[in-house]
Amino acid sequence: MKITKAEYLSALYVVEKYHRQIKNDVNKHRIKIKDWLPTVKEDMPIRIFNFLELGVYNGTFEYLDEITRKRFLTIKGAGGKAWFQLEQFI
Repeated sequence: MKITKAEYLSALYVVEKYHRQIKNDVNKHRIKIKDWLPTVKEDMPIRIFNFLELGVYNGTFEYLDEITRKRFLTIKGAGGKAWFQLEQFI
C-alpha cells in the first residue's frame, strides 16, 4: 500500500505540532537567570553574581541551562577561577 501525498503531509503536520508542544513544555520549566539571581544574591559570591548579570545584559545567555563553560568565558573578565566558583555554587 502506497502512502499518498495528502497522508504524508497530514503526518508531517502532526509531527511538527508535536515538536512545538514538546518545546513549549520544556520552555515552561526553564529558569530565567534574571528571575533567579535576586533569590540567590545573598549566598552567591558577588563576582559570580556580576558576571551572570553581565551575561544576561549582553545577551550571552538568558536561561540557567544555557550557561556553559565556553559561553561563560566569553564574558569580559571571566576566567577559569570564576567558572570554578560558579560550578561550586550551582
